[in-house]
Amino acid sequence: MASGKTCPDCGSSNLVDDSLYSQCQLVCADCGSVVSEGLLTTTRSEEIQGTDVRYSETTVVVKQPCRNQIQGLKRVRALCRILRFPRVIEETAESLFQRAYEHPAFLKVSLQKKEVLGGSCVLLSSRQHNWPVAMGTIYSLLEASEHAMGMVYNELVKILNVEAPSHSIMDLLQSHCHQYKLSPADVPEVFSESAARLVERSAQLLELAADTWLVTGRHPVHVLAGVVYLAWLSLKPCKARLGVQLARFCRLAKVGLPGRAALRVGELKEVLCQLGRELPWLRGTPVEPRTVATVTADILAHRVLLMRKAMRSFERELQPDPAPRVKPAQTPPPRVKPAQTPPRGVKPAQTPPPSASLPRPRPRGSSLPRPRP
Repeated sequence: MASGKTCPDCGSSNLVDDSLYSQCQLVCADCGSVVSEGLLTTTRSEEIQGTDVRYSETTVVVKQPCRNQIQGLKRVRALCRILRFPRVIEETAESLFQRAYEHPAFLKVSLQKKEVLGGSCVLLSSRQHNWPVAMGTIYSLLEASEHAMGMVYNELVKILNVEAPSHSIMDLLQSHCHQYKLSPADVPEVFSESAARLVERSAQLLELAADTWLVTGRHPVHVLAGVVYLAWLSLKPCKARLGVQLARFCRLAKVGLPGRAALRVGELKEVLCQLGRELPWLRGTPVEPRTVATVTADILAHRVLLMRKAMRSFERELQPDPAPRVKPAQTPPPRVKPAQTPPRGVKPAQTPPPSASLPRPRPRGSSLPRPRP
């Protein structure tokens, strides 16, 4: 309602603004008469209505995600919930997937690569929030290859230009041990083991493996599987457990068998055997790989001392054997012929003294003989 003005026809002060196209009018609400009219616009910038609008602007709609992108987001959420990630990690993974999916590098790729892209986003999000998860855990859930997962992950980090902190193998140990179903409700009593004891013994074996260079350059999941298996054997080294091989142990614990875990188990057993032979109370007793679990607790308790002794023994084996000293050949003394005694009645020949055989010097003052003419 405009203040200070009245309608000239009826005298009412109930005046309202009425916008008619590009002009504004002041109209009386009681009688409907026009009290005043607005000015015409003089420039194009003052016009509010009646301007030309492009056809593309009238038909524009908000871009909706495609069917494959929606399926990828569902797979990302499913992976996060299977791994029991917090909500913040799930939201970060969804944001990374949307950014990567709309990037030109991932637009015209196969559906398999887009599926691996979702797993790579989950892995990257977990590392950004310091939630340790191995790459092998994710690509096993996706049933993808290790090579494809690593290639897509490196490409994702490079394209999005994000920081991807790496975790040590010790950070992965606790979450890996909790995957093994070894409670009394899942396995027989002789095979059951608490997760806390399994983590503690596995950590000791993992430190030993790291000190002996068995972790460097190896896949972490394979090393962890071998460490957990040996820890389970050594916690209760009875006859029933010692007869369980790695493949059967994985079936009992309801986990998958990594490809090269058996090789890692063999390497760890070889190291334990070398250290077990240095135990003083086992001198002369053979320490074999199939029974080394019975002395694993003693080896881990004296690990530092046994490693020093093993290194000294190894260095002594590397040193070449000193060559035996050869005594110089002693030449026998020359044989002296015995003096021959002359027969009876024959006088021995007297040798003149050395001075008699030498020429005598001429007396002083004597002249040399003159030469004959």
